[in-house]
Amino acid sequence: MSAPISRWTEWRGHRIKVEQTADHCVALDIEGLPYARLSCELDDGKKAPEGYFWLRWWSENQHLCEALVDSGVITTRGEPIQISHWVATVAARVVPGADL
Repeated sequence: MSAPISRWTEWRGHRIKVEQTADHCVALDIEGLPYARLSCELDDGKKAPEGYFWLRWWSENQHLCEALVDSGVITTRGEPIQISHWVATVAARVVPGADL
C-alpha cells in the first residue's frame, strides 16, 4: 500500500480520522493528535495479509473497534488469531469510501 487510506467518522461525540498506512492504523482527533492506536504486531512477527493490519481489538479499544466494524469504516478478514488466553486479533483494513 503506497498511500495512506483514511476515513472521517463520528464516535461518542468525537470526530475522528481513521488512518491506515501499510500494516499500521491509528485514530486521530480533529486536530491530528493520536486518539487511539488500532493496530498491533504479533510476537512471532507474522504479517497481516497485503493491505491489512492486525486489529488491536481489546481492552481500551474494544468498543471503538466494534463501532468502526459495525459502521463499515473497517472490515475484517479471516479467523481471529489468539494472542494470549484472553486476547485475539484479526486482519482488518480501512474501507475507502464516503466520510461521515
